Amino acid sequence: MLSAKLEAALVRELLAVWRQINASYFRGALMAPAIELNISESVLGRWLHATRTLEISRPLLLAQPWGVVVEVLKHEMAHQYVSEVLGAEDEAPHGAAFRDTCRRHGIDARATGMPTENAVFADDKEARMVERIARLLALAESPNVHEAEAATLAAQRLMLKYNLESRALPRDYGFSDIDGSEKPILRDHRDIAKVAGFVASV
Repeated sequence: MLSAKLEAALVRELLAVWRQINASYFRGALMAPAIELNISESVLGRWLHATRTLEISRPLLLAQPWGVVVEVLKHEMAHQYVSEVLGAEDEAPHGAAFRDTCRRHGIDARATGMPTENAVFADDKEARMVERIARLLALAESPNVHEAEAATLAAQRLMLKYNLESRALPRDYGFSDIDGSEKPILRDHRDIAKVAGFVASV
């Protein structure tokens, strides 16, 4: 059971990730919705056009790694994009416009099941990784030093993991050393990390 304080912290973190995805995937085309946690174990996420609410499953947050939660968030944001930007209200929820949006942005378009890294573009994994790294490096130009540092390190880890060289990227990106000194972690961030399984103890 989540305390009210921890649930509020998780919602704030989800909104922060929503903003990053909106900027890097959808070029800021979306307007921020209300983000709520629901108690459903079977519905991982849901976009409600009438109330402009994006729901994420509370049990999902407690049971799955943060990366899986982010993939569900992307899926629901694709629904929001189709609904509010493309205006495809008459189309089935997982219709052609939605599937095309997911394909273009590397988002898992499946209506059911837990999202996985290989659910889309499985036949062109390197191209997908290049696109993801390019987006991370775009975030690395953020004026927010913490966001820029996190994005740069994430991109570097992906390049090492998939053995991609900078020449494979669509633009001439490079890496520079970032101060590795330890920085204090906000209590809310520690709580979120603990729930997501990143911190053994606080």
